[in-house]
This record gives sequence, structure tokens and C-alpha cells, in this order.
Amino acid sequence: MPMHMQPVYANEIAYTNGVSQKLFETGICLPSGSILKLNELKRITRMIESVFVEKTIAETV
Repeated sequence: MPMHMQPVYANEIAYTNGVSQKLFETGICLPSGSILKLNELKRITRMIESVFVEKTIAETV
């Protein structure tokens, strides 16, 4: 979620032009941070890989 849309910033001034909202709606939001554990990173990686595997299988059918 774009920073300006997060509840903690609800009463703050935001200078926006719609780009961050559009990216949020059409992009992918990945967990990140310096405290991600290895097993969490592996799970995220498997989920991303599964999307590409499914897409490849669908394209060959």
C-alpha cells in the first residue's frame, strides 16, 4: 500500500498524481525487511516461482 494511503499517515498532507496508486493496483507487493527469516524468504520464492510455472504450463496447453 502506498505510504500516503496507510492509516498512520491519514491526517498528513500527500502530494500525489495517481502513479503510486496505479502501481499498487497493477503491481506486486512483496514482503520485505531486514527481519525476514530464511524459511519466509524460501516460501516467498516458491510462490513467485509457482506463478511462472503455472503460466508456462498454461501456454503449452
